[in-house]
Amino acid sequence: MHNPVQGFSAAALQRLQDYNWPGNVRELKNIIERSVNLVDGTLVQPEHIFLGRLSGSQTAPPTVQFEKYQTLEERLAEVEVVILKETLRRFRSSRRMGAVLGLSHTAVLKKLRKYDFSLE
Repeated sequence: MHNPVQGFSAAALQRLQDYNWPGNVRELKNIIERSVNLVDGTLVQPEHIFLGRLSGSQTAPPTVQFEKYQTLEERLAEVEVVILKETLRRFRSSRRMGAVLGLSHTAVLKKLRKYDFSLE
C-alpha cells in the first residue's frame, strides 16, 4: 500500500481483540487495510480502526427530517452530503476518504463533484 506503517499500537491491537467479529476474515482484512490507509505516522492507533458499529469516539449517523415530503433518493442525497462533508473535513484526500467510506477514490471524486465539494 506504499505506506510506512510498521505495526499497531498496543491500544489498537486491544481494540481489534475486543471486537466481537460478526463477519469473517475478509472483514478483518478490510478493516486492517482501511486502518493502514488512514495512518500518517508509522503506527496504527485505535482512532484509525473503524469497526462496523459506533464507538464512543465516532459520531452518530446523521438524522433525516420528516417535516417535508421527499423521495427516498432525495433523503439519501441529504444523508450522503452530511457524510461526505464530515469525511472531507477529517480526511483531505480522496484516497483516504475512499478508504474510510469503502469506496474507490474515483467514486469519491464523482460524489464530491456531484455535490460541488472541493478538496482544496
